[in-house]
Amino acid sequence: MSDTIAKLIPLFTRRGSRLWLRGASARASLLGVSTAEVDLLTDASTTTLAEVLGEECVRGGSSPIYVTALGEQSLVERLSSFGYTIDAIAIDTADGTVTDPHGGASHLASGSLRTIAAPDIAFRDDPLLLLRLARLVSETGFAPSSEIRRLATRDAGNILDTRHRHGEWGVELNRLLAGANIERALQLLLETRLLAFLMPEVAALVGFDKTCAAHHKDIWEHTKLVTQKSAPDPVVRWTALCHDIGKIWTRSVTKGGKVHFFRHEEHGALLFEGVAHRVGLDPTLTGRVSYVIENHSRVNLYQDEWTDSAVRRLIRDTGGHLPDLIAFSKADFTTKREAKIAELKRQMAELEVRIERIVREDATPAPLSKGIGVAIMEHYGLRPSRLVGELKRLLEVAIEAGELPARSDDVTYLAWFDAQPELIARITAESAHAARAPSAAGLAPSGDIEAAA
Repeated sequence: MSDTIAKLIPLFTRRGSRLWLRGASARASLLGVSTAEVDLLTDASTTTLAEVLGEECVRGGSSPIYVTALGEQSLVERLSSFGYTIDAIAIDTADGTVTDPHGGASHLASGSLRTIAAPDIAFRDDPLLLLRLARLVSETGFAPSSEIRRLATRDAGNILDTRHRHGEWGVELNRLLAGANIERALQLLLETRLLAFLMPEVAALVGFDKTCAAHHKDIWEHTKLVTQKSAPDPVVRWTALCHDIGKIWTRSVTKGGKVHFFRHEEHGALLFEGVAHRVGLDPTLTGRVSYVIENHSRVNLYQDEWTDSAVRRLIRDTGGHLPDLIAFSKADFTTKREAKIAELKRQMAELEVRIERIVREDATPAPLSKGIGVAIMEHYGLRPSRLVGELKRLLEVAIEAGELPARSDDVTYLAWFDAQPELIARITAESAHAARAPSAAGLAPSGDIEAAA
């Protein structure tokens, strides 16, 4: 049992409500495996359900939580509404009692995907079962029978009957993309024609490479592979699925036969927003995915030669989206060359280390105020010079040693200088030299001006 479920149980029982494991959670329990997904049934009221899910220990968790209320239905009636026998199993969290009205446990043991209703009518009575079939393939890895596949293909168009049940497509697709067998599920969506009805932008990738005389990679195969191996996070998985959909409309070929997809990132982001609206994705998720699709090539440009300033610019320009960009970049390659894979992984690891170091350094307040250099020059009659930079470094060393307070006022630091005769003698000599030197600002070397800033 996951930590999240363990936290939820007392929250419900304290309010006098019962709780059952269902779906992925029940399957995991029966198979003796773990799952990050939390799939539950409860007899709690909608008010109680809202209270529990609003608890601090529940909010912000990493596990997706699906809690279905029985409402006016009995437990068996509610289980039967889920359409597939292996989805219609409930395990009481209080005493471990298993409720299995349709033999789902035996089908789970044999790796069978069976509808509760006769398959000839199941996809017509509840077209959402078409999409749920692909989701179960992703979650379990089970292969549907040839009859189920044939009937799902026949009735694929019925999925449009559920388009007004806003958000249900998105829920099922989110769960599909969280599964361990995404490649199989996506291929099933394609072969049963569902992909073309739900996301024609993605379906258009299939065979696209064959429509060009010049060679380029199979984008559909690339998309499946990247989505499969990407981090199990909805932002990264949706990005992986849709990051190349803009290539369909941006392909160009040079006279030399080289293929380009200029601006495919921006066009892909635009197309994804249409996908997200159609399937009913959460606006926050949509915004994050759209940003990563539009900017997914930026992190891939990283080279060892980048300066810290260039890395800081990447951090600044990408705002809070940089972790999503890096997570996606770690998956966005399908080369089979081990040396190339190792190099790509090394570069991403190095970039992460550099980002962490720079963020940590920049989060530490500077020990000196920016105006101390000007204060030193004005107090001692100095011009911009290396000496001014050395004096600032002396202050920093004294602060690190605990001799001076950090970010104190100028008077404190100037008094510290004045108390050191040898240092004052050097400053006086430099000041006298500066007084004899030409005063034209243009004669000061740029490096010295920078040191005094």
